[in-house]
Amino acid sequence: MNITVFFSSFFTSLMLIVVPVFSTLPPFVEIDDLILNLKESPTLATQKQVAKLKNENRTIYNWGIGTSPFSPPECIVNTLRNYAHKKQYTPVEGIPELQQILSEKYSRNNYLIQQQNIIVSSGLKQIIFDIQRAWGGEILLVSPYWVSYPVQTYLLQKRPQIIYTSAKDDYKLQPEQIKDYCQKSPSSAKLIIFNHPVNPTGCSYTDKELKQLAKIFEEYGIVVLADEVYLGCGHGGDARSISDYLPNNTIRASSLSKEFAAAGYRLGWAVFPESLSSLKKAVACIGSTSYSCAPVPQQYAAVKALESGIEICQYKRDVQEIMKILGKDCYQKMIEIGLKCTLPKAAWYLLIDFEPYRVKLEKIGITNSQHLSLALLDGIGFVTVPGEAFGLPPEQLAVRASYVDFDGDFAIVSGPEKGSNTWAPKIHECLEALESWIKSL
Repeated sequence: MNITVFFSSFFTSLMLIVVPVFSTLPPFVEIDDLILNLKESPTLATQKQVAKLKNENRTIYNWGIGTSPFSPPECIVNTLRNYAHKKQYTPVEGIPELQQILSEKYSRNNYLIQQQNIIVSSGLKQIIFDIQRAWGGEILLVSPYWVSYPVQTYLLQKRPQIIYTSAKDDYKLQPEQIKDYCQKSPSSAKLIIFNHPVNPTGCSYTDKELKQLAKIFEEYGIVVLADEVYLGCGHGGDARSISDYLPNNTIRASSLSKEFAAAGYRLGWAVFPESLSSLKKAVACIGSTSYSCAPVPQQYAAVKALESGIEICQYKRDVQEIMKILGKDCYQKMIEIGLKCTLPKAAWYLLIDFEPYRVKLEKIGITNSQHLSLALLDGIGFVTVPGEAFGLPPEQLAVRASYVDFDGDFAIVSGPEKGSNTWAPKIHECLEALESWIKSL
């Protein structure tokens, strides 16, 4: 797809998904044209839809936003409380205790992280933005992608190069796609944002796939910004990082948000190998002149989380088992209904393709993912995000659904072995409602 056409389509779609951030302005206020064209994040916008429909006493199945349904581990909460009095500024590299544990956690025999090559920020989103700002070459994105990637690039007045994956490959990037692109565009330095495990599909790359991609990235000198926020959310345990096979070219980035169910803490980090220390310094300069430092009490909470004590390890095992069971149950029901999706291997996402029902859907005026998402919301209160927001073609009848509309704490107490019908009844209620809606077409 031509990149100009992509942006035109992408931002037109967002205008349809959400209301403008700005309305009529007084004459003495002047907003940059770039910002006037910006719309609210479609995933966050779904929560406004939820609030509105709840006020109307509608039954709502909230599969829109990807927030963990669990409470943060109590030891993290207590640590945050105990360090709430800490108010000093810190370097963008973080407090010494956090620098040390990040260095220890991420260092391997072939991937050694020095404390001065760490960035700690107010959320992973800020770090991804700052790295893109500091990068002077091409920026590559893999579609489907997290919704904020291209918007950030757009805000920086840079043009991302989009590599489109295929459903037949479970929407995973293929080595030949990178090779083909690099042969067509050999001149400039390249940074690729590589999300693994993947939002919006829930897929995880195998070790073999990571190794094959790493070989191509190394061959063409591509720097990888590894968004690993779901790496600790694998249904079979923590996934492997591409840095294991590409140590000198990989920036590893994550946060407290998903693995530790602390999205609102706004604490993220990135680690750089020494070979990319010049890029780290540039990113640090941006951070020091914008957010100054990450919130300090949250940094102490992160130290506690990353120490991986007994409570944290048990918490992660419980969460992974629950999400594995529920993900499999949701997947099997989608297949039973006749929809297409990939079995999730991490986190809590399904990318659901309604293509088998295209003819019936078109008869009632549903011809793209926006129409589909709105119809599901209006018909059964099923909150999803249109596939177009993640870079899929507008005409593809796909939506992302996050199966988090249940009480995770209750699920842990109940025990995953009792079955998801016991501890996630609303999820199953939604699946039954979806099946009935499909049958009524």
